[in-house]
Amino acid sequence: MQDAMQAVEEALREQGRGEATNQPRQRVSLDGVTLHVLPAAVPGAGSMGLKAYITRPGGGRFWVMLLGTDGAMHAIIEADLLGQARTGAATGVVTGHLSRPDSREVGIIGSGYQARTQLEAVCAVRPIEEIRAWSPTRENLLRFCDEMTGRLSVPIEPVADARSAVQGADIVITMTKAREPVLLGDWLEPGMHLNAAGSNQASNREVDARAFSRADLIVVDDLAQSRVESGDLITAVKEGTIGWEEITELGSVIAGNKPGREKPEDITLFESHGIGIWDIALASRVYDAALRQGLGTELPIEAGPGPATP
Repeated sequence: MQDAMQAVEEALREQGRGEATNQPRQRVSLDGVTLHVLPAAVPGAGSMGLKAYITRPGGGRFWVMLLGTDGAMHAIIEADLLGQARTGAATGVVTGHLSRPDSREVGIIGSGYQARTQLEAVCAVRPIEEIRAWSPTRENLLRFCDEMTGRLSVPIEPVADARSAVQGADIVITMTKAREPVLLGDWLEPGMHLNAAGSNQASNREVDARAFSRADLIVVDDLAQSRVESGDLITAVKEGTIGWEEITELGSVIAGNKPGREKPEDITLFESHGIGIWDIALASRVYDAALRQGLGTELPIEAGPGPATP
């Protein structure tokens, strides 16, 4: 996770300086199957490429196609675990920059496979002593709490409702596929940092518009992508709660171009949708490590550029 956070933070800093390039996610659907594509280039990692994944009833498959900045084909990498790591790493990076340094308590809503790396990353950047978790399926919640308590050596308490998870927390995480808000802005307390990390479709919502009106700072991973797939923000802007001009890109904060948390009592809010530069930055680390360790299968693909074509 430390390696993943370092890779993501460096990519975000490049994005904030206008060096890394991110294109919003593209989607194509046919007969209930959807192809999602996230192109990006990260010069500091010496890489460009794309993540492509298929979702269909019953699951999905994820890949990264990694190229050098000279156009040479480097690798095709299975990217399910990679995607979980980069999403958690981004939450860790923003939490390290925006939450209060003395944060000790975490509340998380959601207990799916993406929630695990969220907690792992937050515990890597803050001295967390207590975690409260809620999700609607009790069996999944109890299994999640047992597993993550053992993994993190931090007690995780399953609670009866979402508000109980949020109340009194210093850091709050939502990682769900909710269509209607699971977190209400009236629950937020001064000094909290909120990572809304589960929704990346315009039809989904995890937090209500009131949460944005209460936040002193709202950051997103990519503003252009947020405009087309953040159900939380699209709804809040449509209702007149906030305007797009009030929202800051995380990379600008990391690069030092925009301020982060200014007062201990500020409420900070991060809307995470998942962007291609994270995938390319982390895939580059995986590729370099595989080369050093002699891992992977070499494919019969020319390393350099092919012949010119019309």
